[in-house]
Amino acid sequence: MEPKKVNVWKWIGLGLGIPVGALLVLFTGLILFFGSGPEGGVRVSSNMESYALEYLKESDLLESDEQVIAYYDATVALNSTEAVILTSDRVIYHKNSTDSVIPLSQIDRIEHQEQALIGDVIQVFSKTGEIMVIEIAPLNNGKLFLSALQNQVAQL
Repeated sequence: MEPKKVNVWKWIGLGLGIPVGALLVLFTGLILFFGSGPEGGVRVSSNMESYALEYLKESDLLESDEQVIAYYDATVALNSTEAVILTSDRVIYHKNSTDSVIPLSQIDRIEHQEQALIGDVIQVFSKTGEIMVIEIAPLNNGKLFLSALQNQVAQL
């Protein structure tokens, strides 16, 4: 009796096919997960996402007479737990229910750098010596936030 031949290609196909298939399913799931939710990036008052507006209302971050000019949610999940808010009166860095605030009237100067891996780094220097560092990830329209901030300060 002849020994049974083992089909090597079958095992190679299974060995490669299962991991590749699993990666395709994972990749498709990630695309669906991130594609079905709200859009990230810098938003301005005319195109704010509803989750952000709700968070701002519930967390009492804004004064009654303030208007949102620009908004950037720095979280991947887009849950507003780390966000930068430019209003008609202040720039607010909100992180884990803690706020750093610089009134626009107290801004001494603004510096901007583009860093390949980090994105746009905006440094806001107050007249009192406080420094706020705002990092906006690549492809999230950091220049829009910078432009809005510079425009608001120039109007004072």
